Formats: sequence, structure tokens, C-alpha cells
Amino acid sequence: MNKLYTLLIPLSLVILTGCQKDDEGVDVSIRMQLLYHGEPMLSQQAYSYPDGKAFILTKFSTYMSDLVIYNGNTSQELKDVQMLNMTETLRSQEGTADGLLVYAGKTKLSSINQLDFNLGLTPEQNSTIPADYDSGTPLSLASEYWLAWESYIFTKIEGWIDLNGDGVAEEGVALHLGSDEVMKSFSFALPTGMTDIVIQIDLGKIFEQNGKIYDIEANPQIHSLSQIDALRELSNNLEQAVSLKTPL
Repeated sequence: MNKLYTLLIPLSLVILTGCQKDDEGVDVSIRMQLLYHGEPMLSQQAYSYPDGKAFILTKFSTYMSDLVIYNGNTSQELKDVQMLNMTETLRSQEGTADGLLVYAGKTKLSSINQLDFNLGLTPEQNSTIPADYDSGTPLSLASEYWLAWESYIFTKIEGWIDLNGDGVAEEGVALHLGSDEVMKSFSFALPTGMTDIVIQIDLGKIFEQNGKIYDIEANPQIHSLSQIDALRELSNNLEQAVSLKTPL
């Protein structure tokens, strides 16, 4: 009996140690928040476009790909691709303040110090079509694909704007960003101990960078390859509009 007890003790320690190792991963929460000039943005509410025109947002959505966290040289992919539609989130003060949940769960890493992701799809993902995927998966959405461009629509900014200054936002806005060159990659170093991460996108910075205002009157809607210069301008602005919310 004593011999059996002696054998069971180290065996139980091995099992306990194994369980402890499985539980070493840190819990991570990642959210996305849309801002306008630094403040949480609401849909269906009038804002001042950088040139003074009244602007109302009705939809903001974007594809995110290759969401990866790091602990030094060790990495873990959290999501390969997802469609982040913030439309419902932006309908209430509480929703826009909290942001849209991108990921929540226990990771395999004991700590994290870097976050990487793309807004848009990789060339490999963008070379496919919705018919290649099972229904209900992010890349199966035919409404997010440009057949004429042979590209998914990476980001959608939709709403209304008052172009004639009569106080009524009557012109439809549909700024749809797509094609391989529009994808933007981001890498953020994380402060020690940060596990509740908020990615912020400031729409005001997409509309204006370095004093140059996007000419929304000339291109309120983007549906043609002839508008590639407008696509480049907005996608370059988007790259500058993304940041991490800093801890208080």
C-alpha cells in the first residue's frame, strides 16, 4: 500500500502540473470603436464634415484579416478573417462607447506585447470569390464582393450629406474601398499587462489628413475603377486614422 501511495504522488503532481500549464494562457478582449474627431460616433446623427457640410453616417463595416498576438517571438493567430459590421453598435450611446467585440477568450500565451492585423483582405483571400465558401462564413457574402473589380469590398462608409447647404442631407454617400492595394496592415506594441484592447478608427481622420479634405462632392459614391485615386486617398487616410486606445 505504501509503495502504491509513493507511486501515485509523483503521478498526481505530473497531472496537476499539466493542468496548470493549460491554464497559463492570458484572457484577451479586443474591441473596435468608431470615433469622430476623438469622440464615440453615433449613426443617424448629423455631424459636421470637415468643410462644414452636414453628414449623417448610416453604416460602417470592414473586413479584418490575420488577427495575431505575440509574446516576444511566439505568436498566436486569433482570427484569419472576419466581417466587422458596426452598424448596430453605432445606434446607441452605450453601444458606441463599448465598441464592437472582435475577439474574447483565453489565449495560449502567458502574456502579450504585440497585436497585428489587416483592415481588408490579403491578396490570397481576395483572389477567391463568395461561391468558394460555405454559406454564413465571412467570405461567402455576395453583397461584399465587386464582380466587375474581381475584389471584395474591404470597407464600407455609407450615409447622407448636405451638398447644397439647404439643411437636408439629401445626397447618398457610399464610399466602398476594395482591391489589393487598399489593404492596410497594422502592428501595435502593447503596454505591459494590457489584455483589454480597444482598436479605434477616427472617421474624421479618414475624411481629412494634413489639412487636405476628401472631396466628397466630387466622389460621394465609389463604384468604378476610374475612381482609383479616390480609393487610394481614403485608404491612405484610413491607415492614419487607426490607433489603440491608451490606458488611463
